[in-house]
Amino acid sequence: MDIAGVALAPTFFFAGGQLQRVSYLAVQARPDAFERLLAWGRAQWGAELEAQNPEGRYASWTHDALDAYVQRSGATLRLVLKRGLVKDAGEL
Repeated sequence: MDIAGVALAPTFFFAGGQLQRVSYLAVQARPDAFERLLAWGRAQWGAELEAQNPEGRYASWTHDALDAYVQRSGATLRLVLKRGLVKDAGEL
């Protein structure tokens, strides 16, 4: 699969008969692949929450009932889309 010019292999995770998460792993990602996925995420969901630590670089978004993040850790590049937890403000 190709997203933003980055070749990705998806893995689907189901629970309770419903798709809960899709994890895309880049195979032989180009050096600019993280930036390409970051730009794609911004176009989809707006500004990201970004972090960098010894384990890698992350950018994440929360939009409606979707949580998404891009992660680069060493040679590994991953895009994850998962169902977000929608909470009723009255339950907080």
